[in-house]
Amino acid sequence: MNKEGVYMTWFFMGLAIVPMLIMTLGRTALSWSQNHLFQTDYLLYATLSGIMSTFLIRSFQHNRKDRMMFRIVWNIRQRHWNRLTALLFACVMFFGVNHDGLIGALHLVFTGIAIISAYIGMVWYYQVRTVMGHGAILGAACGVLGFLFAYLTPFLTTAEGEMIAAIPITIYVFSTTKID
Repeated sequence: MNKEGVYMTWFFMGLAIVPMLIMTLGRTALSWSQNHLFQTDYLLYATLSGIMSTFLIRSFQHNRKDRMMFRIVWNIRQRHWNRLTALLFACVMFFGVNHDGLIGALHLVFTGIAIISAYIGMVWYYQVRTVMGHGAILGAACGVLGFLFAYLTPFLTTAEGEMIAAIPITIYVFSTTKID
């Protein structure tokens, strides 16, 4: 990645991380998405905008953007997957969880698919038979299990589970964002 792309990625990841920490440690709501339509909804929007922008920048600037991931009807390259992930996080932002009916349900669906998409991109980035590949798989498994533990038990809030799920993706983005 060129210098500008790296700095933009770091900026937007920072834009995502700071509100994540404020929402989680400040306990502004039981989950990040529950900040929607309240005085702290700007924290949710900053987080989702930062994540979405990060994946968009990676789709255009990353040095491995043309690397083939897999083939489903056509060749899916890293740039396509990053754009899909950015679009899914945009859909999370468009559909607020605090709406009734279909809109709230779509928020939950897009949230799950967006996180899975980010994890798939992370796992596919590395060769599976390498130490980094095993680390990516372990990170994705820990993120999913940590989130489910928080969501399904009374020991952690969903926001803390979301933070656990975000840690492997954050490590992946920072460790793969380098100046050429």
